[in-house]
Amino acid sequence: MKLQYEDLVAVRSRLGIELPETVIYNEDARRLAKLLDRGSVDFVFTSPPYLNNYDYADRTRLELYFLGWATSWREISEKIRRKLIVSCTHQVAEMGLPEGLTPSDEIEESVREELIEKARVLSRIKRVRGGKKDYDLMVIGYFNDMVKAMKEIYEVLKDGRFFVMIVGDSAPYGVHIPTDEYLGKIGVNVGFKWYKIYVIRERGHRWRYLADAGRRHGLKLRESLVLFQK
Repeated sequence: MKLQYEDLVAVRSRLGIELPETVIYNEDARRLAKLLDRGSVDFVFTSPPYLNNYDYADRTRLELYFLGWATSWREISEKIRRKLIVSCTHQVAEMGLPEGLTPSDEIEESVREELIEKARVLSRIKRVRGGKKDYDLMVIGYFNDMVKAMKEIYEVLKDGRFFVMIVGDSAPYGVHIPTDEYLGKIGVNVGFKWYKIYVIRERGHRWRYLADAGRRHGLKLRESLVLFQK
C-alpha cells in the first residue's frame, strides 16, 4: 500500500496539478458496502487472487518477518492467511472448510452446476493422488468468496460505470477451471448488465516440460481482463 501511495504522489508531481484526495483503506472487499456509500464509486479496478494454489500470505513471509509484523507461520496464518479469499489448499484446513462444501446459492446456476461436478471429479482424484490436495474445497471456497466481493462492488458502484478485473484461470489435477468465464457469468447474475473477456496472455509455458514428463497437465492457461458494466 505504501508503494501505491508513493506512485500516486509521483504522478501528482509529474503532472503538476492538484489531484483529488487519496485515502487507502486496509479493509476487506467482501465488506465494501459497510465502508463506502452505495452508488458512490465511479470506477473499480482489481486483480483478485488467482485460483492456482498460490499461497499469497507466504509470498510476503520475508517482509513480514523483517518488519516484525509476524514471527512464525502461525502468526502469518492468524493475521493474514485466514482473512484472504480462498485460493490455496493451506487455507482450506486452516479455515475449517468442510468436506462436501457446496457452491453458494448466489452463484449463477449453470456455473454452480459445473462447480459441483468439477468438485466431484477433484474429490475422486484426491483420494488416489499423493499429497491428497483439497482442490475440490479450494475451488468452491474461492467462488463463494468471490461472489461476496462482487456483490459488494456492485452495491458501491454508480449506475452505468465500469468494473475491471484481471484474473487467471487454472487446472488443478488437470481439471480446467475457466475462472474468467465463471466470474463473468456470476457478475451478470449479481446484477451487472454485461461482461466481456479480453485475453491478455497465455500462461503455463514454463511447465510444459513437466507435462511432457507426466508430472503436470499440458493445458493452455490464460490471463484475462474481464470488463463489467453496472
